Amino acid sequence: MEKKSIGEYKCVQAVALYDAGFTISSVARQLNISWICFKNAIIRHRNHGTFKDPSRTGRPLKLRPRTAHHLKRLVHGKNRANANIITQKLNGLSIIHVSSRTVRRHLHKMEYTYSAQIKKSYLKKIHKMKRIA
Repeated sequence: MEKKSIGEYKCVQAVALYDAGFTISSVARQLNISWICFKNAIIRHRNHGTFKDPSRTGRPLKLRPRTAHHLKRLVHGKNRANANIITQKLNGLSIIHVSSRTVRRHLHKMEYTYSAQIKKSYLKKIHKMKRIA
């Protein structure tokens, strides 16, 4: 489960009340935050000297916002195309080269999904007559 942030203002209040001599449990109850969030705010202030959440690490996105905008424009056209064709067009426009899997992943994030139309299995009256005869 993702860690919930309590906000910078509440962290400042919590540390100030703790430094004034209040107990952890009383301050947590007074500010309506969990005991462990309060304790983490104190530890973060002691170790780093800041109340802000640290920046998260991780692999950066391959497509920048401008390239994602180009991708969205390519998909919005009247002509339908598969991911490989869209990838070729996108690679022709941009400096970076991306794979078709990356394009599919970003399209899925933008909530573009492919769904094939189900073919109706019925016969017209003419065909029914020919089968009976």
